[in-house]
Amino acid sequence: YVNGELRTAWGGLYELIPGWWGLDPENPKARLYPVSSADEQGSVAYIDWSDAVSAGARFEDLDGDEVYDPYIDKPPLLGQKSVWTVYNDNGDSTRRWLDTMPLQIEVRQTVSAFDPDGPLADVLIFQVDLRNASPSPIDSARFSIWMDADLGYYADDMMASDTLLNTCYIYNWQDD
Repeated sequence: YVNGELRTAWGGLYELIPGWWGLDPENPKARLYPVSSADEQGSVAYIDWSDAVSAGARFEDLDGDEVYDPYIDKPPLLGQKSVWTVYNDNGDSTRRWLDTMPLQIEVRQTVSAFDPDGPLADVLIFQVDLRNASPSPIDSARFSIWMDADLGYYADDMMASDTLLNTCYIYNWQDD
């Protein structure tokens, strides 16, 4: 709720767009910022990270001056590869889910992947920071991850979980 009014943001109806609040989603800075364990100080990935830092990405401040320098400092890397991006809920206001106004939130997201031959080969770690870009506080907020997996033809897909194995899976209930 914002000022007592219900607000929603749902990615499925083009409500979430690239970039921070107020940035044109066509701006070249509204993009994904990948970095891998093969990258080094001064590499293109480290230099590009400067734009990510200006949009709110974190970095390892190796010289302690609190200013990102791609020739000294490092993007934080968990696993073999991480990808950082920021997006916001200022998308198509004519198709708002539940017909509400935007929350005015920014989602700063890092997704990390691991060595394909290691014990965490099938694991992705999502780190999400939410920022309220509105001058008004958000009250009673809820956040969840929603998955719309398609396996071949979307209308015959079924999803299930096995709580004992901590596993979710998708399958077709008809031949595809």
